[in-house]
Order: sequence, then C-alpha cells, then structure tokens
Amino acid sequence: MQAQRWGRGIAITSLAVRQPIPNLILSNTARTGATGFLKTLAREVAKDGVTVNSLQPGLHATERIAQLLGGALDTQATDVPAGVVG
Repeated sequence: MQAQRWGRGIAITSLAVRQPIPNLILSNTARTGATGFLKTLAREVAKDGVTVNSLQPGLHATERIAQLLGGALDTQATDVPAGVVG
C-alpha cells in the first residue's frame, strides 16, 4: 500500500476499547492493544496516502453478551443513544 501510495485498512474492535466489559479481561486487553497499534500505524502511513480506521460497534444481542449480563440486555439499552441494543 505504501509503495502504491494508496490503501485502506479497517479493523473492527469493540466498545470495550473505551469502556471495558466486566469479565472479559483478555478481550478488553487485546482489543485495547490492537487499537493502540492501529492508531500508531495510521499516523505512520498517512503521509503515504494510506488510511487506517478502527470501528468500535456497541452492544449487540448475542448469546455471549446475554450470558455475561445474566440476560439483562434491556437494562443496557439505557446507555445506547438509540435506546435499543443492536
């Protein structure tokens, strides 16, 4: 990408980068480290016409999230601007 002077890199991480999710210590740590790497990479390759972005989606109604929250997904909707969990 640098040699071509153009490119796009996109990574999907998690809202856990901004606010750690209880009981997910390894995931919280890994995603925060990945985000730090992406921010550093973005600054290093921007001058070469390459952009690097990190998407941080919010909560979504999955079995794993329901398990972690004890099935209390509805209570999490109050922290979501749209008022619903994805």
